[in-house]
Amino acid sequence: MSVIEVTEAEFQTKVLEASKTAPVVVDFWASWCEPCKTLGPILERVANEPESGFTLAKIDVDANQQVSLAFGVQSIPTVIAFKDGQPVATFTGAVPEAEVRDFISRLVPPKTDERVVAVEAMIDAGQVDLAKERLAEILDVDPNNQEAALTLGGLLIEEGATDEALAVLERQAPTAEVRQMMAAARLVSSGEANLSDPEAALPRLLGTVEAGGEEKEAARLTMIDLFDLLGPDHPLTLEYRRRLASALF
Repeated sequence: MSVIEVTEAEFQTKVLEASKTAPVVVDFWASWCEPCKTLGPILERVANEPESGFTLAKIDVDANQQVSLAFGVQSIPTVIAFKDGQPVATFTGAVPEAEVRDFISRLVPPKTDERVVAVEAMIDAGQVDLAKERLAEILDVDPNNQEAALTLGGLLIEEGATDEALAVLERQAPTAEVRQMMAAARLVSSGEANLSDPEAALPRLLGTVEAGGEEKEAARLTMIDLFDLLGPDHPLTLEYRRRLASALF
């Protein structure tokens, strides 16, 4: 939607009141803060995208110390999201763009594209080839349409056209959904998706990493794809990400 500078005097109207209409994401930053210089442009780029669905409010902590203290800001950059006049989510530090997008996606659910809804009806009717043509047409005129890209990517993966699916998905912002589908495409291509039990696959892959040799890097990358497919909070992801780090370092 937009990026604005906010002072303490404006906080009530431009953040709290405004968040009753649409989410407001507040970036607490300072000019001397190096991590802020990394995170700030990412937040601004996402906020300025068409139909981002939120306002980014930037607050200089040096010039606005009282509001920073009021919300418990102890280190910067700190980002706090507001909805309906209340803080609802936060993170601290210069996180990667993918994590920023995941944070925003939880605040602003993507809008349903009626064109994609019509395509899904074609798929349900068995008109898969026509559906793929329509999705390609949508992406030609709207290349950032993630809903269309995910739908087309899923169809291509089902057909085994994993390279084509990856080519479609690589042009999208790296949200959790995109990373999951890209991981699925690579796993299908490698044959790992045929393993119905990740709990059995991960120990085997970890053993390959620990043994070293020519297959070590391929096993490491496959583990990362399985982590993306399972999701960051899955118990297997948490356990084997830790064990993989121990094996590597």
